[in-house]
Amino acid sequence: MPISTSKAEKRLIAAEARAIRARRLLEVGCFKGKTTAVLSRVAHENDGYVVAIDPMRWSSRPANMPEWIDMVLHPFSYERAFWRNVSREGYPERVHLERGLSTDEGLVYSGAPHLREFDFVFIDGEHLYDAVLADFENWGRRVRAGGKVLFHDCVGRFPEVIAAVRDIVEEGSLRYCVRWPEAATIAVLEVLEPSTGNDKTATAGDRTREDSHPLD
Repeated sequence: MPISTSKAEKRLIAAEARAIRARRLLEVGCFKGKTTAVLSRVAHENDGYVVAIDPMRWSSRPANMPEWIDMVLHPFSYERAFWRNVSREGYPERVHLERGLSTDEGLVYSGAPHLREFDFVFIDGEHLYDAVLADFENWGRRVRAGGKVLFHDCVGRFPEVIAAVRDIVEEGSLRYCVRWPEAATIAVLEVLEPSTGNDKTATAGDRTREDSHPLD
């Protein structure tokens, strides 16, 4: 069981970002930088940047045995491995690392220009219901119209991730299309219009995609 995104997932992430020519990309929970490197290549192609939010140390309960093993073997910072992977496989000059939790108030409310709006957000932080919702509220809602929010591990062994994404879809204050995972484990939320308040409507096509989750 991998503790990072698979090769197929990395290809999907890159394709989704390239499809909208994303320049301002954000990754919540980047671990040792393998996916960050992929996003940095997209940023390089479009003369953009990647913001990577991660405390650079284990700060949540591991989700599986490989993660438990890694936490025991590497109890301190994994930032050196992060930059090594980004340098080998991507463009470190395109990456802005924010060392901290995605819920840190100093980060959420910083007002820094590079954090105000994004074209593409990949959420792969803590896989608990409240944490996924918080990451969407704090960061997913900063995606501009025409952009995308991707959620990793939206599959049966992480039911709280699925529940959070379902509730985001149901709440519907953004107009969107949602695509549930097929071959990979990534759900894709396409933002069609910016937030307009508590609008719980969705098009018939969107509802069909929502109802077609493979666990239904």
